[in-house]
Amino acid sequence: MPALTLPTQNDPAPVVALAEATITNAGGLADLALIPRAPGATASQFRVEGIAPGATRAFAQVEGRQSLTFGSVVAADGSFTLFGEIEVYPTDHTVTIQVADAAGSVTVLDTFVGVVAGDVYGVQGQSNAVAWRTGPEIESSPFVRTYGSNVTAVDAPDEQQWNIATVADAGSVGSWALHMAAQIVEDTGVPIAVMNQSSGGKPVEYFDRNDNDPLDLTTNYGRGLYRAEQAGVTDHISAMFYYQGENDRARPEQHEAGVIDLINDWREDYRTLDEIYIFQVREGCAVGPELSVRDAEQRIAAADARVTAISINHVAGFDGCHFGGAGYAQVGDETADLVIRDQMNGEIVGIDAPSAHFARVGDTPSEIELFFLDNEDRRRFGEDPDRVRGGLASSFVLTFDGGSSAPSNVIEASGMLTLQFDEAVPAEATLSNSSDGEIL
Repeated sequence: MPALTLPTQNDPAPVVALAEATITNAGGLADLALIPRAPGATASQFRVEGIAPGATRAFAQVEGRQSLTFGSVVAADGSFTLFGEIEVYPTDHTVTIQVADAAGSVTVLDTFVGVVAGDVYGVQGQSNAVAWRTGPEIESSPFVRTYGSNVTAVDAPDEQQWNIATVADAGSVGSWALHMAAQIVEDTGVPIAVMNQSSGGKPVEYFDRNDNDPLDLTTNYGRGLYRAEQAGVTDHISAMFYYQGENDRARPEQHEAGVIDLINDWREDYRTLDEIYIFQVREGCAVGPELSVRDAEQRIAAADARVTAISINHVAGFDGCHFGGAGYAQVGDETADLVIRDQMNGEIVGIDAPSAHFARVGDTPSEIELFFLDNEDRRRFGEDPDRVRGGLASSFVLTFDGGSSAPSNVIEASGMLTLQFDEAVPAEATLSNSSDGEIL
């Protein structure tokens, strides 16, 4: 849209108050606000409405990397609608809304500082989504924002504000989400807002929507939706991250059904939601070696083209339930890569978790042939032949009644891996992988 120039006279116009001039709808503008952009846009648009009896023109003056002024005519009844833009760039913008009368007298209606434009992502789940542990590895950025915080009283007056995102306390978004967003800002120059509504130690039902009242503030879902609506980002959340399942360890069917319902509810309420990322829980934090919940999470992703499974088996610093700062930073790095690839057309390869299609006993009874949905998945176990034939073998575990064993060798072929064991594979066994070096 064209930039306009404020009216000028030979002498500076006096700044005087026009009677009853006020903003009736700030269009998302607020101190520290992030104005969401359309996908791939280089600027975000805002719309301000107001009333200014006696005024003839309304203006939005935007100060960022450059100075721009956008204007409109005030109607005969004193109403005005004003459109402006915020550049998608990691810098704070100051937006001043003002009106002027025919004589050139100017009234400033409001000034908003620290405004940015960019993308919005959601986070939901249990304590590893809350991710309160931090460390020097966790990066932050003044251009990562959030609205309110993850509290029960989301409608409290002091929660109705934008914040610079932090790990905990006011503006909390959690360690790995903060690190992820800061990496995206650094790598792409796009400011990010994160809306995290996670709660530790909860089953999937805790995150259900009240279908009769989606904004029910007694529910976790309603509180998250309320925050998004107050922030003006409900129709602009482009991806959701879901890290939950430890509390559903013995209920894989309920977990699978609950997550699918939640995804459908998100898509109904967050209408521009594009990609959903589901973390596959790892053994620990009351999750045993059984694969039922992880398998359910993989099935959800396999059945939905817009759902991606994220494995965290390889992430370092796991204490049996949570991660330290270095581990959460690793999660943030890898999720940032996924976002840049999927949401910003970044050319990042080899970051998906390999998805095994099926396994069978090989040509000899002591071999297992492991086939993948993607022909390149096998390569994500490691490009180094010595690793494939040596160290990688010890990361596979075959569990059966009475014991377990690891393959003595791994052979790579097109779209598959052949695992060679010293003894015949039992008729009933479970194959799993606990690699601490690759995304599995």
